[in-house]
Amino acid sequence: MILQLETLPYQQQAIDAVLGLFEGQPRNSFASSFLHTAQINRCDLTSEELHDNAKRIMLANGLDPTKAGHLDTAETLKTRRDFCIEMETGTGKTLVYLQTLYELYENYGFSKFIIVVPSVAIRAGIVGTMENFGEQLATRYGFRLGMFAYDSKKLDKVRDFVRNPAPQVMVTTIQSFTSDTAILNQSGRDNSIDGLTYLQALGRTHPIIVMDEPQEGMDTDNAVERLQPLNALATLRYSATHKVLRNRLYRLTPYDSYREGLVKKIEVLTVAEKGDEATLKLALTEVNATQLAVPKAKLMFWKQEATGIKWKESPWLRKGDKLSEKANNPSYAGYEIERIWKAGFGNAPYKIAFTNGVELTQGQMPGDRAGLFRLQLKYLLLRHFEKRAKLHPLGIKCLALVFIDTVANYVGEEPLIKNLFEEEYRLAYAEHNGGTVPTPEQVTDVQGYYFSSSAGKKNPAPEDYTDSAKAMAGNGDMYRLILKEKAKLLALDNPVEIIFTHSALGVGWDNPNIFTIATLNNAYSDIRKRQEIGRGLRLCVNQAGIRQRDAADTPEGEEINLLTVVPNETYQTFVSQYQDDLLETDGQVLPGAPMRHQHKGTKPPKKTVRRNEKLFASAEFKEFWRRLARRTDYTVHFSEAELIREGAAALAPLRVPPYVADVTLVRIQSLGSTADGANIKVAYQGEGEATALSAQLAPIDAVEELSEGSGLAYITVLEIMQQLPAAALRELATNPVRWVQLALPHLRRVATENMLRGLEYRVLPNAYYDEATMFPPHWETFAENLTATPQHGLYDHVQPDSNPEADFASDADRNPKVVCFLKFPDKYRIPIPGGRYYEPDWGVVYKRKKLSGEVEDTYYFVVETKSTNALTDTKQLSEDEKFKMECATKHFAALGLDAQIRYAAPIKDFGTFEHRIQHPVEADYPTATV
Repeated sequence: MILQLETLPYQQQAIDAVLGLFEGQPRNSFASSFLHTAQINRCDLTSEELHDNAKRIMLANGLDPTKAGHLDTAETLKTRRDFCIEMETGTGKTLVYLQTLYELYENYGFSKFIIVVPSVAIRAGIVGTMENFGEQLATRYGFRLGMFAYDSKKLDKVRDFVRNPAPQVMVTTIQSFTSDTAILNQSGRDNSIDGLTYLQALGRTHPIIVMDEPQEGMDTDNAVERLQPLNALATLRYSATHKVLRNRLYRLTPYDSYREGLVKKIEVLTVAEKGDEATLKLALTEVNATQLAVPKAKLMFWKQEATGIKWKESPWLRKGDKLSEKANNPSYAGYEIERIWKAGFGNAPYKIAFTNGVELTQGQMPGDRAGLFRLQLKYLLLRHFEKRAKLHPLGIKCLALVFIDTVANYVGEEPLIKNLFEEEYRLAYAEHNGGTVPTPEQVTDVQGYYFSSSAGKKNPAPEDYTDSAKAMAGNGDMYRLILKEKAKLLALDNPVEIIFTHSALGVGWDNPNIFTIATLNNAYSDIRKRQEIGRGLRLCVNQAGIRQRDAADTPEGEEINLLTVVPNETYQTFVSQYQDDLLETDGQVLPGAPMRHQHKGTKPPKKTVRRNEKLFASAEFKEFWRRLARRTDYTVHFSEAELIREGAAALAPLRVPPYVADVTLVRIQSLGSTADGANIKVAYQGEGEATALSAQLAPIDAVEELSEGSGLAYITVLEIMQQLPAAALRELATNPVRWVQLALPHLRRVATENMLRGLEYRVLPNAYYDEATMFPPHWETFAENLTATPQHGLYDHVQPDSNPEADFASDADRNPKVVCFLKFPDKYRIPIPGGRYYEPDWGVVYKRKKLSGEVEDTYYFVVETKSTNALTDTKQLSEDEKFKMECATKHFAALGLDAQIRYAAPIKDFGTFEHRIQHPVEADYPTATV
């Protein structure tokens, strides 16, 4: 097979963007560009002319030169000529810049080019691309570019690069420049050029540098310093995800490439844990260890919070810390940190050990790893065989790529992933081949693999690319097949169909016929979503090497170019992280907390809030305060037998969800545009059957946990448990922690209802809130979120606790029917059961008048502002908030007919409050009667 060269309009636009940069430059000739035994690139354009050219190109390509990172000044271009070309992964970036080099020589005679890449794998891929398309490029342009991969053992090629007048391209990794010991940086070598280091000799030629994925280590201070002696005529930076943005000449966004069908469509088939809250999951995420400090670590664990058990990251933990206390979760009893250390040297992972013998390795995936991996492989193979049956008759080789968590899980003594794959492959093969079982040779031959070099060599040979050379004989052939011999890999008669890698086949490598990708790694992988997906975005080719495209009217789901991604997380998590990747690289800033406009070490100015003396002395305020100033106390009466009966009835029907893996398929319909914030739009496609996973569960004292969580006596909870039927106790035994989590809200509700039924408030004799203490003439604050209330507020400003409170205060202050309103001070507190207090929000005096001027009605309100108008809104109100408001209703009722305080709770905004005055309903706020 020969992959066919094509240049699409958008690719030519990217090429033209670079060519236009040098418009007006005379063509270099041998005579004009030969200097000191070196053939050089020469540019006669001034920095002002380059600046004008760049600005014209940006405007032509719809880019704003005034935005940060888009256009350097002419002065800057005198010393730094970096230009960014941004192309979405899978749209032919490598061929674009190779053709750009051809056209730079053809149009301007520039002949010295250095391509800098982040890894050996990408270097091999570029050389392979040139080998695949070299003849076609030579035919198109009428000449050849002399390309070679830099090898420190073959320095004659570097000398030829410097002196040869023919166009030369050197491909090298950034690591070849970044150390003093690198051959290119060494001075005094016998084979040097005119006594110079090879880097200095290369610098004589003023090469045009192409950076492929510059965000991968090429913008460090060290790398920038090491590349400086090359005296580059210009640096062309190609990536889909620029981190440093300078002089962006061209941009092809994910949105445009996805919408226009320039890449494959994407579906996400997620395999995610469900019902795992009770498992003893732990993950070591971060370690901080220096020579002088005691090592500390962060873990992911199940933390018990008021709203339930949450999978959260811990604070920094040290030796002696107990997880049961840090997580407020008794499941982790016995998990006391004994040791935090690095298991080896160099890049070896950190570990943490507990006194109960459990050890964790950093990055190790928690939960039923084998169960999740097996399901991912099962669904990867299901999709692979489905696509294979459809595509092979069309002459399209179908490949799948599997990212694994550790190399040892494929080539180690107990290769978990390899064993799981081979088991699932036999089942899937038989299912799609009429029950025929594949031979051991077929199972072996279908697998390809590429990992990083284990030899630690700067320039490893192909056979070094393995983490176990003895275990994988012939790996050199596999290296060439995956990285260089793309056409051979895409032949239908080549048996390799499933490729395994750890991270080496990440950014910079892809294959047009990758149709399925599984990520059998943990949630803390360094591989980003765009990198994972990008390996398979390129449009596929057939056996003639011709790119295949789907017609515009192809029904959804019937496309040839459909990439299936199988991650081990929920699709909501996957899509959210993918969207974050797009937003980050789109150059947008996500909304965040408002910045404080103050210098470090200084405080904001102090403000004085003053009392409205006229309102404070008014008869309306004095009357209002007389009604509110009485203090109350409460008693609670309830039947313990009734409480036990209701509690048992509430807990009996509980059913614990099993620990399973949920499989969900969604299709990404669009990636969103810059204008709409890169919001990814997905369509739900269906679900697979939930599959049981294996879990390690913790013992738990359910009675004690329910007692602590509900506030009921231990003996009361025990009697409730004793009345539960056998079925309910079986649910408890199946998953104790999860059952307790489900039971607590029901038990709290039963306790609350019984408490409210028997709750009685009484007015305390001669007990009042002191007016002078509650409302001083003024008070001071550093707060910046004050709301002005100069007309009807008891003070000229209030300090709201939320936006709804600020809006309520502003609206109340502007309303002519409001005589006076105040925000209750913290010292005004209503006692509630449990030794706690409730602090209401607002006091309001509201009057309506007839046209004749006679007073019609005067209302005295206490108002509680929330994000809802309904006391039954469980989404916006917690059980505790609802309980406090119901207690407050009884408190104000106890103040008696003389008080006539109306309690309005909850109230979302002032408009709702006023509507209730105009249309009073008993259910809105009970009239305060005895």
